[in-house]
Amino acid sequence: MPPPRPTPDTRRDLIVVAAIAAIVGVPAGIAGGLRWVETAGAEPDSPAEPEWITPDALRAMTQDGTLVKARVALEAGGDGDLAALRFRLREINQILNVSVLAHTREEISGADGLARLSGDMLTRVNRFLESEGVAPLRSIAITELMMTRA
Repeated sequence: MPPPRPTPDTRRDLIVVAAIAAIVGVPAGIAGGLRWVETAGAEPDSPAEPEWITPDALRAMTQDGTLVKARVALEAGGDGDLAALRFRLREINQILNVSVLAHTREEISGADGLARLSGDMLTRVNRFLESEGVAPLRSIAITELMMTRA
């Protein structure tokens, strides 16, 4: 006569399976819930975050001999081709210097002057980028500006 087979303990097996499912399922459920909360709060047509490039500090002179030290931030255009902009940073820096040279100290002083200089920089850089087949910048922000009489 063969030895008797032990009776399966299905209750114990179900408890083990439930424990394993809980260990795997709870973190997965939490992660899925967090992802849902993140996407539910975002507007579907909200604009993308701006992509900024900050070239080296500018050191240029104005028409009247004022030394200008400035830092600018370039907001990339719609397609966000940052590599193309970084590849052309040396030329862009030269264009930014020429923009300073095109003005006098009085023309770039104050809030109106900064807006004028920023607008001129944007126009000149975008003209260059378009000639290179690169998407134009959205904006140029002057983050620091210091002027010293030479």
